[in-house]
Amino acid sequence: MEPQSQSLASEDPGLIRVAIIDDDADLLRLLQSVLASTPGFAVPLVFSDSKTAFRKLARSRIDMALVDLTIPGDSGLRLIRKFVESGHVPHVVAFTSSDDEVSVLEALKAGAKGYWVKSASPDELVGALQRASRGEPILSRAAYQAILSRIQGPARPSKFQNLSKTETNVLALTADGLSCGDISKRLQVSVHTIYVHNKRILKKLGVESRSAAIALFREQAESFQT
Repeated sequence: MEPQSQSLASEDPGLIRVAIIDDDADLLRLLQSVLASTPGFAVPLVFSDSKTAFRKLARSRIDMALVDLTIPGDSGLRLIRKFVESGHVPHVVAFTSSDDEVSVLEALKAGAKGYWVKSASPDELVGALQRASRGEPILSRAAYQAILSRIQGPARPSKFQNLSKTETNVLALTADGLSCGDISKRLQVSVHTIYVHNKRILKKLGVESRSAAIALFREQAESFQT
């Protein structure tokens, strides 16, 4: 889905200028409609892939960006880092359907100033963006609960117990920096098989990205060393 406007230069400079990077066309239309009809907001720019978003936002005046962590074309975490490093977007918020603590912490480590779970209502999102425009970091309730549970909650059974021996091996090799092609050669299976294993690993661990799975794996390894 392409943005209605490629530049916000003609907008009232007092309006909050938001970009949304997500591949869910229905969600983009909904949020674009909600924000465009909300006083104080400019018509948001919307993008369905990360490369186009990064290229075009480099030429746009924008206050904040909502970045889907599973956006096509590049990982959401990488796009967040690129925005932070470039300085193109003052306020970057991770925007995702996942509320696991690993994803939350990885996004914040990447430089996101907020983490918003899509299950929250549009009204809650509008209020959060208004707070973000004043420089306040924002966390959706689900993200806040995930972090709180991690800090205060009792020890939980390892999610890695659900992985098969092969899946654990694939994840370990991925954490060592091997590509899917390298792993397929190492295990003498097709690349497609490795892709299938990766999908199962993410589902069993309850995370949305390989980087989150790797972070969880490394954290688990560190816990055994201490």
